Amino acid sequence: MPSYVSFESALSYHRIIPETVYAVTAATTKPTRNFDMAGKAFIYHKIKTNAYTGYAPTRIGNEVILLATPEKALVDYLYPVNLGKKPLYESLEFRELSKEKIVANTILFRRPSFYKWVQNDIIRDN
Repeated sequence: MPSYVSFESALSYHRIIPETVYAVTAATTKPTRNFDMAGKAFIYHKIKTNAYTGYAPTRIGNEVILLATPEKALVDYLYPVNLGKKPLYESLEFRELSKEKIVANTILFRRPSFYKWVQNDIIRDN
């Protein structure tokens, strides 16, 4: 399944959330699904094909994985929050991220209400 690590896993890696994440959360263009492998939980969230971008090969330990950039991980996470499918973390720390990159990634989802919410309620408040 083509995918890249994003959502809470990437937010934790990039220190945008302080919490430890126990499942690997990834973005895919395939249907959403969860599974366990070797005692580790994997959660794949379907995203729109035109939003399947914003990641780079990243070495973590001895492995190279596809990892979302900080701004893309934030936007990937905020999309299901905006849809009411995930709770909003109160401890998001993204003041050092590029607001321009956050907006550019938001546009990829092609949902005006999402773009407006990120602009007016997320970025402006931080």
